[in-house]
Amino acid sequence: MPGAGQLNALIDILKGFQDVGVGETTTDYKLIHHRVPAQQEDVSGGQTRRGHQIEVTVKTVFVIPWIEGIDPHWRVRLLDGKDTGPTFEIVSVIDRTGMRRWLELHCGDVR
Repeated sequence: MPGAGQLNALIDILKGFQDVGVGETTTDYKLIHHRVPAQQEDVSGGQTRRGHQIEVTVKTVFVIPWIEGIDPHWRVRLLDGKDTGPTFEIVSVIDRTGMRRWLELHCGDVR
């Protein structure tokens, strides 16, 4: 669990909404949670090929205070001084303590 002063980043959490058009489906991402304090932990990552699909492995883990309802395939945008920054896709969401106090957002690069 992060201690005082260890929430070293601010992030936005974006939810994907699918729009089914004529002949194609697109996903638009809308801001759901803005300027959430987070602890950013960079970890190793990569891609693994399984059959005809490429599986993304975790690159960064963000630890945030508990927020209900965050799902994989949503996105995290790391904020810098200009409120813009790199965007990551959430690969998995884990209740860090099992007590609904902290969430780990395991993220990979946006494909």
